[in-house]
Amino acid sequence: MPADFQPSSFIPKKTGQTQTLSTGAPVKGKRVNALILIAGGIFVLTLIGAASVFVYERYLISSLSKQRDSLERARDAFEPRLIEELSRVDLRLSVAEELLQNHITVTPLFELLSDLTLKTVRFEEFEFTRSVDGLVQIRMDGVAESYRSIALQSELFGDNEYLQSPVFSEFQLDDFGNVTFSVTLSVSNELLLYANRF
Repeated sequence: MPADFQPSSFIPKKTGQTQTLSTGAPVKGKRVNALILIAGGIFVLTLIGAASVFVYERYLISSLSKQRDSLERARDAFEPRLIEELSRVDLRLSVAEELLQNHITVTPLFELLSDLTLKTVRFEEFEFTRSVDGLVQIRMDGVAESYRSIALQSELFGDNEYLQSPVFSEFQLDDFGNVTFSVTLSVSNELLLYANRF
């Protein structure tokens, strides 16, 4: 073998020279491409994010399960039968309260008529009606000693805050010289409401 012959090796020899690729671009040893570095960083961040989402999802599922169990224990502690019975009692009390709020009593009306009626006037007929909208109407037939007594009675009824729109009509003299008449008027619900008595 000749002395200047060197065996070929596929392992590159380390030299201080820059190697070139087949394209002719220089390649420096141990340099990392910036694009690969950024892609690797994004990949690692993606893996960390995915792991975080997975762990957080497991935490939420566990927390939801614990809260559901706690709610079931609390529901069982309240005794559903007792709650149902108390709801029925509450409904009954609400209906009773509404009935009392809308209930009327005529006792205050009779007391008021007794106080306002003159000694020279007496009522013989009394008719009481209540319409669907709650308006109370009264019609009374009476006898007075004179027309003057009827005029005074009309004035007393007209001045009262609870008696509204009194109308006296059908005046006639009877055999004894007395005047018969009719009166219609409305009565304020404030006077008649049972709840206002207490």
